[in-house]
Amino acid sequence: MRSAVGKLRYHASNGDVSIVDSKTGGQQGDPFEMLAYAASVHPVLGSILAKFQDDASAAAYADDLYLTGKLRAILPLLAHLNEVVPADTGMSFNLEKTRILVKDLLPADVHNTAKSLIESDDRLHTLRALVDRPEVFVADGIITVGVPLGTDAFVTAYVANKCQEISADIDKLDPLTDGFVHYQLVRFCQATRLQYLNAHIPKYDLTSYQQAQVDCKITDAILKKGTSQQSEQWSAQDKAWMRMRLQDSHAEGGFGITPNALTRLSAFYSSTARFVQWGGQLGDVAQSTFFPSTDLTDPATWHAPTLTRLRDIHTLLLSTYQCQHAPAPASPAPSQPAPPPSSQPSASPPTGVLVLAQLHQLASNAQPSSAVQIVTSLPTQRRLTRQLVQHHPPFITLRSLHLQNRPGEQQKLQTAQKYRAVADDSALRGEMQILEPQAQDAEPRNLFYSPLSFLAQITSHSQPWPLDLWQTFISTSLGAPVPILVHHPRTLCACRKHNLGNQPDHVQCCPSVGATTQAHDWAITQLQPLFRSLGHAVRVQTAVTASKGNQRGDVEIKDYLRHNGVDRTLVFDFSMAHDRWGATDEPSKNGQLCYPHDLNRTVREAAQKKVKKYQGTYANDHGISFLPAIASTTGRLDADFLRLLFWHAHRESEEFSRLTGQLAQPNPDAVHSKRAAFFNSLKSKIGHIVAKASAMRVNLNLSPAIPSPPRPRPNTSHAPLLYALNLSHHVLPPQGA
Repeated sequence: MRSAVGKLRYHASNGDVSIVDSKTGGQQGDPFEMLAYAASVHPVLGSILAKFQDDASAAAYADDLYLTGKLRAILPLLAHLNEVVPADTGMSFNLEKTRILVKDLLPADVHNTAKSLIESDDRLHTLRALVDRPEVFVADGIITVGVPLGTDAFVTAYVANKCQEISADIDKLDPLTDGFVHYQLVRFCQATRLQYLNAHIPKYDLTSYQQAQVDCKITDAILKKGTSQQSEQWSAQDKAWMRMRLQDSHAEGGFGITPNALTRLSAFYSSTARFVQWGGQLGDVAQSTFFPSTDLTDPATWHAPTLTRLRDIHTLLLSTYQCQHAPAPASPAPSQPAPPPSSQPSASPPTGVLVLAQLHQLASNAQPSSAVQIVTSLPTQRRLTRQLVQHHPPFITLRSLHLQNRPGEQQKLQTAQKYRAVADDSALRGEMQILEPQAQDAEPRNLFYSPLSFLAQITSHSQPWPLDLWQTFISTSLGAPVPILVHHPRTLCACRKHNLGNQPDHVQCCPSVGATTQAHDWAITQLQPLFRSLGHAVRVQTAVTASKGNQRGDVEIKDYLRHNGVDRTLVFDFSMAHDRWGATDEPSKNGQLCYPHDLNRTVREAAQKKVKKYQGTYANDHGISFLPAIASTTGRLDADFLRLLFWHAHRESEEFSRLTGQLAQPNPDAVHSKRAAFFNSLKSKIGHIVAKASAMRVNLNLSPAIPSPPRPRPNTSHAPLLYALNLSHHVLPPQGA
C-alpha cells in the first residue's frame, strides 16, 4: 500500500460513508509507520556513522538527525550522508532546515570558515547551499525534536512565538456557529498544544507569562462564545470564578480545560520520571552517556536542569498537592520472601492522597526480595493532573468564595455523583447483584457519574448545537443570565402569571410551557437507538405496551431482562426535573434550590413519583418490569437510570465478546476494560442528550425550531452498530488481553 494510491472509507457514527483518496507512503497518524521508518532508515545511518565515530557523535529520532563534533569532521560526514542516504533509501536531506550551532565563536566567523572549507574541497560540493544562507549558523540555540535548546532568551522567544500562533488560531475559530464544535476545537486542538513543550522545558519561569496569556485567551474564547459576550461586563472576581469553572475537573463540576500552569507540572513530572526509570535499566556505560556524573539512585547528585526540576516538582507535590510516599514495608520473616512488586498504578487512599514512588527508587534495580525495596508505580499523567486540579490552592480559594450564590450552587449541582450499584428498592437489584465483585474481601461496587463528563469525549454527533442553544447550556451551567432570555426578559409565560425573566427557572418548571414536551419527545428519539445495540426490539411512546391504567412509559425494550429463567420486557419512563423553585406562588422562593443539603433529592423524588404512577399498574402478567429514568436539568441522574446504563454496558461487552469469539477464553481485565469503555460511552451520550434537552426546554419557548431526529441506520443487524461503538471508545486493551 505504501507504493500505490488507494481509496480510504470513513464510516461516520450516523451511517454516512466518506471516501478519502490516499497517496503513496505511510498512513498519516499510524504509530507503526514510525517503527517501520526507524527500523529501515536508522541502520543505514548507523552503518555510515560508524566510519566517523572517532571524530563525531550523532543521535537520531525518526527523521531528525543531530551531529556533534568539530566543523572539519562534521562537514565531510554531512556530505557523505547527503550522498549515500538518498541512493540507499530514496530520501534526501532537507538542507533548508539544517542549522549549525556554534560554541564559543561568532556565527559569522564559523560561516566564513565553512565557506572556505566547502569551496576548497570538491567532495563537499553538495553542501554549498548551506553557506549561501548565513542564518544556518547560530549561537543562541536550535530546535531539537520540537523543543528549544539554547539561551534563556532563545527559549523564551520560541515559546512566545508558539503562544502567539495559538492565540491567532483561537481567533480563527470565532466564526464557528456550532458551539459544541467550537468548544471541542479549543479544548482538544488548542489548549493541548503546549503540553509537549511543557514536558521538556525545565525553566518554567521563562515561559510562565506567555502560557498564562494563552490560558486566558482560551477561557475568554469559551466565555465569549457561550455567554454572547456578556462576560466582557463581568467584574474581575466574577471572571476569575468563571475561568476556574472552565478549568476545573468534571468531578468538581468544571468543564475540564486544565490550565497550562498545572499541565506543565504533570507533563514534565511524568515524562522525566519515566526517563529516569528508563535510565535505570541501562548498563553502566550507556547510563554514563545519558546521565554523566549522576547517580540516578541518589537525587543529591542530580544537577542537570531536568533532574533538578523533577526533584523540585516532587517536593511541591508532597507539600502542596496531597501526595505522599508509600509507607515503609515491614521486614519479612527470614523464611518468607518479600511479595512481588505491583504492576498496577498506585492507588489513592480514601482521603484523596496520591501515593508517589520515592525519587531514589525510580532507577533502582534492586530485586523484589530486598527487604527495604518499595515498588510503587508512577501515576499516569492524567491521574496526576486530576490531583493537581483538585488540590490547586487558587482553585480551593475560589471554590469557597461562591458557595452560597447561584454560580457556586450550579457548580455543586454538576459535581460527581456516587451511588451503590445494589439497592433493595431498585428495579435492577437482581442484575446488579450478579455483577458485584466476588472476592471475599471486596468492597461493594459504586457507580460514578459527572454531569459534564460528556464534554471530555471526542466524538461526532449527528445533531448540531446551534449557537443560541449552546449559549443557554453554558450560561445556565455557569449560573449566568441566559442570553436568549436576557433579550426577552418581559415576555409573558404561557401561564399568564410570570415573565420569563433572565434565568431559566420558571420555564423549566411551569406546566404550561409546551417546550418541555417538545424537548422530552426529542430526547426519546435520541434514547431509542442507544438500546438497540443488543438486537432487542425497542419501542417508544405510543408504541409502548400500555399498563392496566392505560398509561405508557416512554421506552420499551423487548425481552431485555431475565428473571427466574423467564424473559421480561423492560419499560422505562424518561423525565427531567428542575433543581430550583420556579413556578411557586411565593416569589421569594423562585430561583432557590429546592434541596440545598441533598442535591439528589430532586431526581429521587421524581423517580418515586414515576414508580408510584407506573410500577403497580404494569401487572406481572404482561411480563414487564418498570424503571424510572430521571435526570435533572443540570445533568444529575437518578440511581436507577445510572444502574440501567451500567447493566446495558455489561450486556454490550458480553455481546461484543460473543460476536468476536472472545468468550471461549475470557480475560477478566479485558472484560472489565471493555465494559468500562461501553459504560463511559453510554454516560457520555446520556449526558449530551440531557444537556441539550435541558437547553431546548428554555429556547423552544422563544425559538420553536426543533432539531430533526437522526436518520435511521439502514442495516437492521445490531452487530455493525456494536462494532462501531467499540471503535469509538479509543480504549486500548489491557496487557495480556
